[in-house]
Amino acid sequence: MKFIRKIRYAFVVSLMLIMTTTTMNINVSASKNAWQEAYLEVIKDSQNDSSVYLLHYIDDDEIPELYMWDHQHQCYALYTYNGNELIQCGTWRNRESIWFYSDRNGYFWSTYSTNAAYQYNIFHKLENGSCNNVYSFCIDRSEMPVETYLINDEDVGKEEYERQMAKLESEYPLSSDFQMNGKLNQTYDEIREYLLDSMENENNSENDEQITSKPTETEQTTEAVETAKENLSTESTDNAEAKVTTTINTKRLPSPKTGDSEPIFCELIIIGFTSASIIALMRKKYK
Repeated sequence: MKFIRKIRYAFVVSLMLIMTTTTMNINVSASKNAWQEAYLEVIKDSQNDSSVYLLHYIDDDEIPELYMWDHQHQCYALYTYNGNELIQCGTWRNRESIWFYSDRNGYFWSTYSTNAAYQYNIFHKLENGSCNNVYSFCIDRSEMPVETYLINDEDVGKEEYERQMAKLESEYPLSSDFQMNGKLNQTYDEIREYLLDSMENENNSENDEQITSKPTETEQTTEAVETAKENLSTESTDNAEAKVTTTINTKRLPSPKTGDSEPIFCELIIIGFTSASIIALMRKKYK
């Protein structure tokens, strides 16, 4: 009876592993296109207006940021996806400008002025899904002819202000090459098509990787039979080989959504019946 109990435990553990793997695969399938779906949700309300878009890699992850002119709200908006949720990094009015760079270090500028009384240059860093102000440069001309030069709201004087600005601009220049407002050129239809194509390409790429990495049916059969041989007595090996081989050689139909052939609940039922049959046979054998 101890032998029968061991066999039973082995099959229960196997079924639990299969069910866990199935659940993980379902979750991965649901979330792998999350950033595209999040951006599609952002743009869906602007399909009938003159909003324009740009995807740009600001930080070093594999998800681009979405920058757009939101015609409905008359502002520029920057979005990022941190792997779990969509985050709006900020909004800027039409007199403001954004400056992006290609080094993917997370840094970017926003610049604006208010009726010539204040001139702002804000140096940001996008990091871990959070957009932080590193430096805030401001020239206050509200009490002309006096000009006040501020860094992070501290009066530092003109010389220190210009020194710090020059230091940052040597790496991140405020030149027209990096000004993004004029580069917003994708329409709703174009950005939507790109996001949908990106989703499809990721799905196809993942399916190809899974197919390449999966063992062949012969390898699966051999491994299963060897495992069965280790757990069953020599006298019952023939029966075990026949049942295990029959189960593994059963063809699985591809999933209608992904084209992949992951385990499904019908297969789990078949495996359960097979397990119960083997246990019943072994129980009769050793009574």
